[in-house]
Amino acid sequence: MERVIKSKKSREKIISVFQLAQKNWENANVSSQAAQLAYFVLLSLFPILLVAGNLIPFLPISTEEIMPYVQSAVPPDIFKLLQPILDNILHSSSGTAISFGIVTAIWSASSGFNALQQVMNNVYGTEMRKNFIVARIFSFIIALVMIVVLGSVILIFVFGEQVIRFVQEKLALNMDILSEFTSIKWVTTILVLLIVFMILYWLVPNVRWGIKYALPGAVFATVGWLLSSQAFSIYVRFQGGKSIGTGTLSIFIVLMLWLYLIATILLLGGFINVMVYHYLKEIKEPHPDDDQAIPQAKGMKQRRKLIRIKAENENLMKF
Repeated sequence: MERVIKSKKSREKIISVFQLAQKNWENANVSSQAAQLAYFVLLSLFPILLVAGNLIPFLPISTEEIMPYVQSAVPPDIFKLLQPILDNILHSSSGTAISFGIVTAIWSASSGFNALQQVMNNVYGTEMRKNFIVARIFSFIIALVMIVVLGSVILIFVFGEQVIRFVQEKLALNMDILSEFTSIKWVTTILVLLIVFMILYWLVPNVRWGIKYALPGAVFATVGWLLSSQAFSIYVRFQGGKSIGTGTLSIFIVLMLWLYLIATILLLGGFINVMVYHYLKEIKEPHPDDDQAIPQAKGMKQRRKLIRIKAENENLMKF
């Protein structure tokens, strides 16, 4: 009897969690919000490339060392679009271009994060930060931190081979670290994406949840990012040229579709976090009927015993 009651309550909790997620889904208007996020990401993409490309010529890095990492992170048609732009930027640098790129990238990225705040708050069923200036400053800071973190990771990832090669030459060590470092490229990409998504799910919504509740959505978003990139690679390889051609227009179409899919995956990760949080909260919190019927229960064993007695009494009353 106790198992039947627990099973019934578990079903009720699951149903209530799904109803909450459905309500938040309708309020969030995911399809249009994902398109808005994709637009702001596209708007901030080229200024970021402009800044990175104008900084890299000051560093002892060649284009051949950078391209493999870019190629592994994006679908093939998108790489075809980025490759000539990077080639052009990496062979020249301009202080004016750097300043313009930084301002434009931070502005567009902060606008994107502001839109992300709004839709994430709808997903999490909470209100936007009341002070508009504070919300905008928060978006600006988050965007700046994300750009610095991702840029630092990319630079460290690229400089890693340089440092290892320098150590091998100076110390005359016979090590295979360089080849091992190159082989962990995918592992590093997964870890970076996981950390970035966890930070986003933890800081962007206007809720005070622990960072552990950001992990389920971060895992989903990371896997979704990698799978979507591979799916677009397969699609472009076998069907892309037949349906939309191989010109510049088709590349932009693929880029926008990919960004839209990534934005949708990001929002779905937020819904997963909400469902997991509320389900765990329902499990931890006692049922209100149990609190009224057995307030004297102190231990878990005593509580289960009183629940069983209560269920048996209710069953006898039916007869």
